[in-house]
Amino acid sequence: MKFSFIIPVYNTGSLLEKCIESITASSFSDYEIIVINDGSTDDSAAIIDKLTRRFSVIRLINQANSGQGAARNAGVRAAQGEYVWFVDSDDWLLDGAVPRVAKVSAAYSPDVIVLNYVIAFDDGRYVPQSHIASALLGKVIKPSATENVFASVSCWNTPPWRLICKRQLLLDHDIVFAEGVFYEDHPFAIHLMLLAERVFIYPPVSYAYFQRRGSTTNANDRKAFDFLTVRQLSIDLFKRFGKFEEFSELVSSYVSPRNFYEAHVAEPFRQEFIERLGKLITPEDLALLEKVGDPVRIDFVRGAIVGRLPKSEKATVRGVKLLMSAKGRTRLRIAFRARIITSLRHFMRKARSFGTRARQVIEAGHVPALNYRLGVGSRLEHARVDVRLQSEDRDYLVVGSHSLVGGSYIFERGVGTISIGNFSSIGHGTMMICTQPEGIKIGNQVLISWDVTIIDSNSHPLDPELRASDALDWLSGVETGQYGAFKDWNDVAAAPIIIEDRAWIGFGATIMKGVTIGRGAVVASKSVVTKDVAPFTIVGGNPAAFISYVPRGDWNWEDTLAAAHGDPAMRDTLKHSYIHKDYADTLKRYRYSEEFREVVRIIADRHEQPASILDVGAGNGVCAVAFALEKYQVVAIEPGEGPIGGIDAVETMAGHGAWIDPTIFGRLSWERADILTYQTEKRFDVILCRQALHHFSNPYLAVQNIFDLLKPGGTALFVREHVVFDSDDKEAFLKSHPFQKFYGGENAYSVEEYTDFIQKSGLIIEKVLKFGDSPINYEPHSRKIAQDLDERAVAGRPYTFVAAKPGRSI
Repeated sequence: MKFSFIIPVYNTGSLLEKCIESITASSFSDYEIIVINDGSTDDSAAIIDKLTRRFSVIRLINQANSGQGAARNAGVRAAQGEYVWFVDSDDWLLDGAVPRVAKVSAAYSPDVIVLNYVIAFDDGRYVPQSHIASALLGKVIKPSATENVFASVSCWNTPPWRLICKRQLLLDHDIVFAEGVFYEDHPFAIHLMLLAERVFIYPPVSYAYFQRRGSTTNANDRKAFDFLTVRQLSIDLFKRFGKFEEFSELVSSYVSPRNFYEAHVAEPFRQEFIERLGKLITPEDLALLEKVGDPVRIDFVRGAIVGRLPKSEKATVRGVKLLMSAKGRTRLRIAFRARIITSLRHFMRKARSFGTRARQVIEAGHVPALNYRLGVGSRLEHARVDVRLQSEDRDYLVVGSHSLVGGSYIFERGVGTISIGNFSSIGHGTMMICTQPEGIKIGNQVLISWDVTIIDSNSHPLDPELRASDALDWLSGVETGQYGAFKDWNDVAAAPIIIEDRAWIGFGATIMKGVTIGRGAVVASKSVVTKDVAPFTIVGGNPAAFISYVPRGDWNWEDTLAAAHGDPAMRDTLKHSYIHKDYADTLKRYRYSEEFREVVRIIADRHEQPASILDVGAGNGVCAVAFALEKYQVVAIEPGEGPIGGIDAVETMAGHGAWIDPTIFGRLSWERADILTYQTEKRFDVILCRQALHHFSNPYLAVQNIFDLLKPGGTALFVREHVVFDSDDKEAFLKSHPFQKFYGGENAYSVEEYTDFIQKSGLIIEKVLKFGDSPINYEPHSRKIAQDLDERAVAGRPYTFVAAKPGRSI
C-alpha cells in the first residue's frame, strides 16, 4: 500500500466530508484513510460513521481526547502504507494531488515529500504560500546539510500537513509528535529533518490550509504556555544531533522566541509567559545568543530573566535600537550593503515584467548583456532572453559567429542552453522554449523564418488528473512573484531538439520535443513537426510528412542513405537490404535470416571454429557483428565515413551486439580502409564481400589483394553481386535502382566478367549460386516465388560466388 492518510478529528466532523472527498476524488486507489476521533463532543462520531459506510478505505480509531499529537501517533502506529500523509480534518487536498504525489514517490523514493500549499478562506479565496527557495523546488535535498535549507523545511515553516513521510523511517527512529501539548509539530519536524537523507521538495500547491474562525491555530489563550515545553524539546534535539552551535541562528529563534511571543501570546498571559521563560534560560542559551549577536533577541531574553515585559516594537524602532551599539551598526552596514548588492543583481537578472512577476528580459541594445554570449560579427535584433525560476550565473543563449538572431528564448525552469551556430539567421517572432537540461541546438548556416515555435516539452501532463492544478500552480507563481515556481515538471514529457547544419525552417512552423531536423532539410511553412526529419528531405503539413528530396547537385552514399530514411517508399528497401538505421532491429533480422544461416553453413563446411573472417566493404557492420556473435574472429574494413553506412556505423552496430554478448569486442575489430590498398600481416580463413565487388573501382586489383590476404585453403565469398546479361539489361537495372539516381555509384557485371575477376587472381571458383539457387540471393522473397520467377524479370539479379585459395589451410 502506498499511502496511509492520517486525519485527527475533534469536533470538526462537519468539515470532514470535504476533506475525505478530496482524497478519494482521483482514480488512484492504493491507500487507506485512518480517521482518529479524538474524543469529539459534537456530532462528529455520527458523521464519521456515515463516511465509514460510504468509503470502505476508512479505518476508524476512537480515543479519549488526548490532542492532535497523540492522535497522529496513534494513526502512525496503525498505518500500513509505505508513506504516511498527515491531513487536518478541516483542510483538503487540491485536485490531482494524490496521483501526482504517488508518481513522485515512485520516481524518487524520498524519505519525505514536502508540499506547497494555499491558505483557503471562507470567502473562497486561495492565497499561495512559498517558504522554500525556488532553487530547491523539484529537487531531492538533505536538509541537515545547511542551516538555511534546514530552516526552510522544518521548525517554523513545516506543519505536519506539509509532510509525507516514509512510515518505516518514523518507526525505526521513534520520531513522534509531542503529546499533551499544542505546537507538537515543531519537535516532530526537527527530529524528522535531522534524520532524513532524501527530502523531495514538491513544487505544486497540493494542500488547502483552511483558515476558519475558532480553530485551535487561531486561538490565543493559555495553550501558548505549551510552547515553553515544545521549545525545550526542540533545543534538546539540536543538542542531541550536534547542531546546537552549527545551526545557531535557527536555534536562537527557540532560545529567544520573541516572534512567537508577539504573534501567539495574548495580553493577559504575557507577564506569566515572560517569567516562566526567564526561569528556563541557561548560561549556554545566553552564550549562543551572544554568538549570534542579535540585540533584539538578547534584550528579550535578558528582560525575561528579570521578569520584564518587552516594549512593543515595530521594525523601524528595532532599527533605531540596533544603531545604539557598535556591533549593531556594523551588522546593519553589512546587511545594508548585502541588500544593495543583492537588489542590483536581482534587478539586472530579474527585471520586472508583465506587471506581476520577476522576469529576466534582454533586449539587444537596451539592457547590458546578461546570460547570453555572441560570437564575432553576430547581432541580436529585437531578441529577448527570459529566464524563469532560478537564474544561474551563466550563458543561457550562446550564438556563434556572423549570425543574425531575433525572437524570444524562454527558459521555463532555468535549465538548459540554447545554442545557435555560425552564419545562421533566426527570424522575428520566433519563440524557443527550453525546459530540459540538454537544451536546444541549432547548427551552422541554418535559416529559421519568422514566427517559428520550437518547444522541447508538452508543457503539461497528458493525464487530466495530473494537470488538474496546473492553472492554479501557474497563478500561484504569478501572485508570489515566482513565475512557474509551483509547476510540477515530473510528468511533463520533454526531450532535446536538434536542428542540423543548413536546414531551413519555413515561417510559422512548429518544432516539437525530441525532434532532430537533419542536415539540409526543409520544413514547409506552417508545418507541425512531431518526428525526426531526415537529412536533405522536404516535409510539410500537420503533422509534417515527407514531400520530396531536396534538389542537390552532388550526392554521396552516406547522404543518400540518410535522406532515404525519410521517404516512406524506401522503408522496405532499407530494411530488406539491412541498411536501416534501426540497428537493433537490423541486426536481429539479419542474424535470423536464411541468407545469414546459409553463409554460416558454407563457412562451417569448409573451416573449423574459430575461423577468422575479413568483412570487406562492411557498410554498417551488420555482417561483421553477426559473425562475431557466432564466435568468429572478425575484422571489418569500410572505406566510407558516416554514422549510417560508414565506419562510424560499424562501431554503433558493435555496441548493439554487445548488448547481446558483452564479450564480442574480444572477437571484433574494425578500421577505415579500402581493399585496394589494405595491408596487414594477418591472414584470414574467410574473406566476405557482401554486395561489394561490383562497387570496386578496380575489381582485378581488389580480388588480387583478397587472394593475398587469404590463408592457403581459405574461402572467398562474393555475396549477392548484381549480374546482368548485356548492355541493355545493365541500363535497365541502373535505371530501376532506387539509389542510382542520387549518387550514381551502382554497377553490375556479367557472370563471365565476375569469373574473370576471380580466376585471374589465382582463386578457384567452386560454386556459382544463381538467383533462384539459394536464399542468400532471393531473400526477402520465398523459395516458391523465386522458383516461379524468370530471373530475367529481376533487375540486376543477385548471384553468389564461392571461391577458394589453393593449398591446405593451416
